[in-house]
Amino acid sequence: MATLSTKIPVIIVNYKRPESTLASLRSVRDSTRAEDIVPIIVDSGPDREWSSQLSEFGDWTEYIPLEENLGFSGANNAGIRFAQEKYHPEA
Repeated sequence: MATLSTKIPVIIVNYKRPESTLASLRSVRDSTRAEDIVPIIVDSGPDREWSSQLSEFGDWTEYIPLEENLGFSGANNAGIRFAQEKYHPEA
């Protein structure tokens, strides 16, 4: 039986708004117990060059680039599937 993670996944969807995504990450990091949270960035935008800016957060975040824009709900669903598989596989 696998051990469940104690991390709380927080899904943040990005679509052509990296400055908002980075501001969201900074806010979560600075106003919570960051060690209890794992932000999952789901990127629906075509421009991946901004993702290098995530290095500011080290290995605290997970980054999921989508091949196509699935819309807000589709991106959230992709993040949920990733979080379930990686952090709560038996849930």
